[in-house]
Amino acid sequence: MTGKLFFMISLPRAGKSTFAKDWVTRQPMRVVVCGDTIRLALHGQRYNPLAETIVFGMQHVFIRSLLNDGYEVLFDDTNSSRISIQRLLEIDPNATPIFINTPVDVCKERAIKTGQLDLIKVIDRIDGNIRKIQKAGFKAFIAEIIEEINKRELYTCVREI
Repeated sequence: MTGKLFFMISLPRAGKSTFAKDWVTRQPMRVVVCGDTIRLALHGQRYNPLAETIVFGMQHVFIRSLLNDGYEVLFDDTNSSRISIQRLLEIDPNATPIFINTPVDVCKERAIKTGQLDLIKVIDRIDGNIRKIQKAGFKAFIAEIIEEINKRELYTCVREI
């Protein structure tokens, strides 16, 4: 890979997409991959649990392809769980996390103002995830995941036909 991966860690309605719109314009060869955009293109909804496996796969194909083409890629999503961060670090162990620290109350206000009341529970759940990461310390949390990835023996299965 010749590109560089950046990913955000943040609550819904925290300003990730606003940040991404500015970030992408600051240098050439930058692109944003956004899970919400893929979801809307795929099934026209903000979230459909039955489609998340496909969304996840598409995100990672886009990210890998763009990195291979030399782009700086910003992954615009909450990335608040250990597994979501681990999957990104499996793509690029040198990926750079960007923490958007918008207060929970502000995110909830924005959700209410935009009529997305269903996000209130999601914001609370993701806030709990982010607090766990903060408690461990961001650098230590990332280092622990990278160490775990390095210890695993990844292999490819080949099936004879």
